[in-house]
Amino acid sequence: MNYYMKLTETGVAKIAASQMGGDRVSLTEMAVGDGDGNEVGQPVGDEITLVREVYRTQISSLYANPNDSTQMMAEMVIPAEDGGFALREVGIFDTDGDLFAYGNFPETYKPIAAEGSTRSMAIVAAIKIENSNNVQLVIDASIVYATRAWVLNTITTAYLIPGGEVGQVLAKASDSDGDFVWKNIVDDAELKRVIRLNSYFMGQN
Repeated sequence: MNYYMKLTETGVAKIAASQMGGDRVSLTEMAVGDGDGNEVGQPVGDEITLVREVYRTQISSLYANPNDSTQMMAEMVIPAEDGGFALREVGIFDTDGDLFAYGNFPETYKPIAAEGSTRSMAIVAAIKIENSNNVQLVIDASIVYATRAWVLNTITTAYLIPGGEVGQVLAKASDSDGDFVWKNIVDDAELKRVIRLNSYFMGQN
């Protein structure tokens, strides 16, 4: 058995409308199901619901695969306190509540503490979309979880400290925490003087 995600016919139609100048498709939720106790076959595209949904939550992150720009990676997190069910299928839903993509999933059991074992579980689904610019994520940031993959793909130096130009340095703009400004060295005599002094004293050590 092979496992993969596939855009539903509804998802394909919405992507096509977006490519023709319509609004981007806004994805909001992911859900998992237990297949009503049975293994779920490979998706065909005409699905409109999961066989039997057991858990649904917001998508925690949506990003382009760094190795394939036509593939979107959608993530959901099932908290430690939720569970007691098997996972055999996964679906992605848009703001209209329509099933945008559907896939079968290797059977996995999500336990709860009362059963003697508990853990949070991250589910990652890869969706093949020719142009990832046609899809966006809409979330309530107050209830989402940051997964390790999202942090590694998002919290970069460029994300934390944007802006600046070649030859500039980062300096404090005021005494307030997080208040900084990019300084142009050639136009700031005082900054150049400080740099020269620092270089001089470092050379004395």
